[in-house]
Amino acid sequence: KASLFFLALVGMVLLMLVVGQKLAMPLFVAFYLARWGGFGWRICLTYSVCTWAFMVAFYDRVMHLFWYPSWLSQFALNLPDWIPAWLFF
Repeated sequence: KASLFFLALVGMVLLMLVVGQKLAMPLFVAFYLARWGGFGWRICLTYSVCTWAFMVAFYDRVMHLFWYPSWLSQFALNLPDWIPAWLFF
């Protein structure tokens, strides 16, 4: 079980490189709660959204934490004007 957990952590780090930290962390929270916690999709979705909101509100807007650029952030220029890129990248 421990090796599967560490494999999931490595997968999360690789996912962070591709999609960014603000999207990879909530996905990992949902995966962890569903896989190892045995929770339903509503609880997983609620915790994931709360994780994302806390990361954006506190770490990005209040603390101005440095987020590593992801490979996906190159395509952030294609977002509509009404969606700020800092929400996701």
